[in-house]
Amino acid sequence: MKKNLDELLNDYIDNQLSVDELEEIKSLLEKDRQLGSRLKALRVVHQSLQQIETSPAPVGFTERLMEKLHLAPAAYKQKKNYFFFGVVGFFGLMIIGILVAVVLSLDWNLGNLNLSNYVDQAKSGIAKSGSETLSLFKNKTVLMISSSMVLLLLILAYFGFESHKNLKKKINSFSH
Repeated sequence: MKKNLDELLNDYIDNQLSVDELEEIKSLLEKDRQLGSRLKALRVVHQSLQQIETSPAPVGFTERLMEKLHLAPAAYKQKKNYFFFGVVGFFGLMIIGILVAVVLSLDWNLGNLNLSNYVDQAKSGIAKSGSETLSLFKNKTVLMISSSMVLLLLILAYFGFESHKNLKKKINSFSH
């Protein structure tokens, strides 16, 4: 079967099946009683949908909607949040700086290719850099700066959520 069973049943109700599909659905209906009850339910839904009154859209609705949808991405693209990119870049540079410090603390003597020495050196470099980093946060000035950065990140998250909520409202207003 190329179509799924619900599509076949809907096409059966609409009299849009080919001869082969019609024979196939009739044989399936004879074999499966549950399929017959599904067909009855789909017929009820089909008849209910036929009874619903429709009203035409206002004149020019499609053109106005398409124009607004066309303009919406341009308006959204103009509001880039450079603060967010700045904060992400700052933390990215911090991570890269820590990795560079660990790599530079390694002894790169390539005369002996024993990898366990390099692993031990990397472990000691990470431990040394980690303890230095943790001792850095004992300083009150650094603690205040990092607390300020956390506060800025929370404010950024708030404005990001508000921006997202406003965008959803604008999109919803296009559809109503």
